[in-house]
Amino acid sequence: LVERRKDYDYRNLAYTFTGRKMEPFLIRVPAKEENALTFTSHPGQEFVYMLEGRLEVTLGHKKLVLEPGDSLYFDASNPHALRGLDGRDAQFLDVIL
Repeated sequence: LVERRKDYDYRNLAYTFTGRKMEPFLIRVPAKEENALTFTSHPGQEFVYMLEGRLEVTLGHKKLVLEPGDSLYFDASNPHALRGLDGRDAQFLDVIL
């Protein structure tokens, strides 16, 4: 378990690989109210592939809803926030380059 953010459960899938050029994670995001969103931004690019639940991604002023099998690739320097929907956690693979 990696503590990148307190409100998400991050599992680094390649923490023992030396010299890696990407950071692959398995992430679980809890359901929360829209007014509880926390935005982040960081250098690089990010790729999300949905596994379970429904995930709302707020990317700048745009809201997207992802379901299992959906993917999203974006510039991670844009402020973004995530939340599970329907009162359930959302789980996805996340790769940061």
